[in-house]
Amino acid sequence: MTLRIDFSRSVYAVSAVEAAVAAWAQLGRFAVEAGPHTIHVVVEGAHPGVPDLLDHFANHALFLSIQEARRAAGAAA
Repeated sequence: MTLRIDFSRSVYAVSAVEAAVAAWAQLGRFAVEAGPHTIHVVVEGAHPGVPDLLDHFANHALFLSIQEARRAAGAAA
């Protein structure tokens, strides 16, 4: 099974999505392609025992993006 999700670069950091991929790597084969406005993630062979895998993955990527933005804002202050 192939799953695909797209993230807006205005909200998600590429480095955060890549960190989420590293954390979830045991649950499928992830491929990331960063375009100018969108980060595309394709998951092949998603683990069948994880319902809503993309939803959970997206939440993790969002959490990491927020953390990164807060760190950057704190460093700039």
